[in-house]
Amino acid sequence: MQIDEIRENILNARERRAALRGQCAQQGNACLSLTLNVPGYPKSSPLLSAFFDAALPDLKRHLRAHRVAIDAERELRQVDEAGDFYLVPLRDGRPLSDTKALCEAFEEGHPLGRLLDVDIADGRLQPVSSQKIKRCLLCEQPALVCMREGAHALAELRAHLLARIERYLSDRDRRRVCRRLAELALKAILYEITVSPKPGLVDRFEQGAHRDMDYFTFLDSTAAIAARFEELAAMGWSYPGGDRRAGLPLLRTVGIEMEEAMFAATNGVNTQKGLIFLMGLALFAAARVIAVSNYTRNIIISRYGVPAEKVEVVYNGVEHHNGSWSSSRQTWPAKTDKIVLFLGRITMQKGPEYFLHAAKRVLEKIENVKFIMAGDGDMLYRSIELAAQLGIGSRVLFTRFLRGDDVRKVYQMADLYVMPSVSEPFGIAPLEALQHDVPVLISKQSGIAEAFRNALKVDFWDVQEMANKMIAVLRYPPLQQTLRTEGHREALKFRWEDSAARMNEIYHQTLGVA
Repeated sequence: MQIDEIRENILNARERRAALRGQCAQQGNACLSLTLNVPGYPKSSPLLSAFFDAALPDLKRHLRAHRVAIDAERELRQVDEAGDFYLVPLRDGRPLSDTKALCEAFEEGHPLGRLLDVDIADGRLQPVSSQKIKRCLLCEQPALVCMREGAHALAELRAHLLARIERYLSDRDRRRVCRRLAELALKAILYEITVSPKPGLVDRFEQGAHRDMDYFTFLDSTAAIAARFEELAAMGWSYPGGDRRAGLPLLRTVGIEMEEAMFAATNGVNTQKGLIFLMGLALFAAARVIAVSNYTRNIIISRYGVPAEKVEVVYNGVEHHNGSWSSSRQTWPAKTDKIVLFLGRITMQKGPEYFLHAAKRVLEKIENVKFIMAGDGDMLYRSIELAAQLGIGSRVLFTRFLRGDDVRKVYQMADLYVMPSVSEPFGIAPLEALQHDVPVLISKQSGIAEAFRNALKVDFWDVQEMANKMIAVLRYPPLQQTLRTEGHREALKFRWEDSAARMNEIYHQTLGVA
């Protein structure tokens, strides 16, 4: 792209932004905007957008903390030729000069505030300025002076800026992950302490065999040691050595200080010395997160901010029984009804209501079908009521929780297994169904869907398509047989032995040992 074309595109983008500000002014609103002060071209990139998306929530929190009211329902976030752009009308009654001063305070307090431009325009589109002089991104000289004298080469300035952004985002990710690890460690300890009853041990109501401690002693102890959890995780994150065992002296130093804090909080009672050792090792060595599917991996990365390179995927497996289940599939007396099976917890995550709505559509096309819902959960009675409301109560059997031989029997009765999960990290039940030669229909919102070919797949919310695929399997024996045979063969590839071997490989890679 030629320089004149680039310049024209940027100017056009800025004109469109001015028009957006004008729309705010027509409604009598002043407005606030956020842009990046980025020299050179391009003005936008994945790195710059990531930085912008990190800075924008910080700005919003700063405004909320100072009770600056914005019209969030009309806010705009976009990327154009001029870069990343945020615009929101102000609903604040204070003088705009005060709001501008608060925005400048945000820029000055941010680690990379010199890259941020928070601008205020009044209802007549006039910029509100405090006349403060901005400093150069590379030196402490006024930016206008450096620009006028050409003090820095554009390539040098841009390379310096991008490097600082990369370091900032990396440090931010490190802090977020270490904070999250510390939160999970504290949650695990509190959950364990709270579990009651624990015969012979301290719980919420009993001291068990311990006369020198109770529930509150453990709470005091936990409060004393939890303050160091994030530090332990950060030590592990930044430890430069490949073999983490060499870092044990550093770990022991903090561990000893934690023990001292524990004893001070409990008047000398040893409540959690072993836990300090184990949790310290876990936090220090938490260099990898292992997810059971790419579906789960993407959630971990996007929702919890864990760097992608730290998240590995190891698929679940199932125990295989040398074909004994499939080869011994029982021959039942001729039956008049087809059987569609839902086996799992009857909770929102598993999508029981979508199963029932699809069942109603199936019964509108095929009369001789029965639906078995095997499981317990907080939506059991609601599901029973829903089946009655849909007019299919007589065609749906709720067995409650099944175990052992009853599970094998219900699989042998089934013509089709359906897993309509709203969100499923992996999904072992379809593999178990295929071990029993039952074809499967699974939700696309599951980990198993990405890894398994010989299954029908559907969006959990698309109950009409779910019903169509149920009908196809029940009406066309060749399709049912193909899914059964090929699915059973593919299910044999998911073995716990392979999962364990991959886990062991990741452990060795992480620890830097052969």
